[in-house]
Amino acid sequence: MHKIKKSFLDNISVAKKSFLLLLVSTLGLLFLGALVYVGLFNIKNEVNHIYNDAVHDISIVHELQNRCNVDLQQQLQSFVGNQTDTSHTILNLQESALKINQ
Repeated sequence: MHKIKKSFLDNISVAKKSFLLLLVSTLGLLFLGALVYVGLFNIKNEVNHIYNDAVHDISIVHELQNRCNVDLQQQLQSFVGNQTDTSHTILNLQESALKINQ
């Protein structure tokens, strides 16, 4: 009869086969966990980067809105109501413009 060459797994015991199966499964799960961790870390960084930029832009717009609404409106209303003269209003508006530019 023709002898069939046995494979590696046919030559080892059931305990060693079980150990190899457990080892391969554990290493696979560890690799998969590391891959998921890296992916979630990158997603977290992107979200933080986008969120921080948006919050910074919104805070700048809010500050400009507050300055324009408070500083300029009061000065313009006092000028329109003839409560202040032109030179005083122009100086105040120039100071407010400098604050806004900063």
